[in-house]
Amino acid sequence: MQQRIPSRLAKRRLNERLKNDTVLFNKGNLADKLRKEGYEEVPLDELQDRLSKMSGPLAAIILKGRV
Repeated sequence: MQQRIPSRLAKRRLNERLKNDTVLFNKGNLADKLRKEGYEEVPLDELQDRLSKMSGPLAAIILKGRV
């Protein structure tokens, strides 16, 4: 049986994981990450259209200055 962990500890672990994942993402290559998600053959217009429909800071950063 799996033990429950306190809510504060769970939140702290999640926060640390998000921080670590963000650091790793920022060190990586965005083009490689997009290829892994299936965007390799997508035209730029379609990619921008897909990103514009996403909510979140990553899409806003990518689209900034492209309009």
